[in-house]
Amino acid sequence: RTTAAPAVVLTAPAQAATVSAKVGPLLKEAQAMIAAKNYAGAKAKLNEAEAAASTPDDHAIINQFKGALSISSADPNTPGGAKAKFAQDYNAGKFKEAIADADYLKKNNVFDAQSQLIVGQAYYKARDFAGCVRYAKSLGGGETALALQARCAYEVGDDATQRDALEQLVAKTGKAEY
Repeated sequence: RTTAAPAVVLTAPAQAATVSAKVGPLLKEAQAMIAAKNYAGAKAKLNEAEAAASTPDDHAIINQFKGALSISSADPNTPGGAKAKFAQDYNAGKFKEAIADADYLKKNNVFDAQSQLIVGQAYYKARDFAGCVRYAKSLGGGETALALQARCAYEVGDDATQRDALEQLVAKTGKAEY
């Protein structure tokens, strides 16, 4: 009886995780495919690795690779991928797409307060000032949300909304600039 040496060893702070000899080469291929942006191929390799997996470490490492794949490919149907797609769209100046990405963030339960403010800013940068006013009103009474609301209201000439937002800002912050 012969025993094969471990194919891949990943070291975590507490312990090392070792994958089986059958899974290791498949993960290396998947990793190369992710680096080459061949996401469909990488997904197929990970599925192949999953079918060959025989230990808890195999499954744990495969799940880590799947997470990396969802982020790298910006798969909007996964939490990490949805966040990655949202960030990529916003940073690329695709503001309308970033606004639409909010649906993916909500679907994956990762639509946090910071993401909500970024969607508001995307409305502003897309020059959809009326949409910005409507959206900013839904963000609550935080300083950033109110400042965004006031700015967007100014852009569409909505004096009443602008005044209300500025009055709230003065009352909450006491800042003379408002």
